[in-house]
Amino acid sequence: MHSRIHIITGQTATGKTNHAIQLAKTCNGDIINFDSKQIYKDIDILPGKDKGNSSFIHTHSLKSFDIGYYVVDGVKIWLYDIVKPNILFSADDYEQCALFVIHYLREHNRIPIFVGGTYLYIKYLLYHTSNNLEPDLRLRSELGALSKSELQQKLLLLNPVIFNSMNSSDRENPYRLIRKIELSHMGKVENPIDLAYILDSKLNEETEISFEGYSFRSKEELYKLIEMRIEKRIKEGVLDEIQTLYNNGYTTQDPGMKSLGVRELIKVIQKETTLEEAKTKWLYKERQYAKRQITFMKRDPHITWHSI
Repeated sequence: MHSRIHIITGQTATGKTNHAIQLAKTCNGDIINFDSKQIYKDIDILPGKDKGNSSFIHTHSLKSFDIGYYVVDGVKIWLYDIVKPNILFSADDYEQCALFVIHYLREHNRIPIFVGGTYLYIKYLLYHTSNNLEPDLRLRSELGALSKSELQQKLLLLNPVIFNSMNSSDRENPYRLIRKIELSHMGKVENPIDLAYILDSKLNEETEISFEGYSFRSKEELYKLIEMRIEKRIKEGVLDEIQTLYNNGYTTQDPGMKSLGVRELIKVIQKETTLEEAKTKWLYKERQYAKRQITFMKRDPHITWHSI
């Protein structure tokens, strides 16, 4: 059986969800969230969940996780509101939830459209192998006798796409070169030649993957939109949202309370700083996050990028 999955990622404030909703309407698709801030319950304004006036439709329980969807503009959005803010939710947990929803959608002839900016989640789904690929000690011993330049040449011949996707630091690291060669020999590396290789084994069927990313041409435009989003969150009542969470006993030590802006807003609540000072620090952190976000994503050679 052959099926299709769409993945839409990119920088914050690039309108990823809007792109996904329009795509879903044309291809009989449902959206699956992969934003780590949006999987937590009771936090809606801060992470900018696109829920409209919809109510959560609970469909399944998976371990201690609540699986369900909201309907926005006629399109279902899955994997919002999975756990409470004090519950740790790992990339492995995300993978299990995502695979569950993929299977469910395929049973109902729906196309999964993943949307989000937490690259770790989608990387885990696409490239992580459950057996952790035990080391090949014999091969490591043989490779350990080679020079750095010999390792580079060997990997270049064995898997040129992987070699060309490595940054200069990784190419100068013999251990990382050896691991890439070892994984390539095993045939289960995150191989840009065949994006769906590992995911196929998890789904037991062939999968065609479209992987698109959106980024800003102008850094200034990105910063302007981030600032506008922060102002919008303030007007929508994010301070009251954090106040309610704080009153209910949640602290900045809870996993769901580690989102950008929470610590700054709690200081406002505790009267340790002003709202203006908090917004300035929040804006700075969002800018830094956007830089790191695009740096990690740009290393993935599978993503087709669109500038806006």
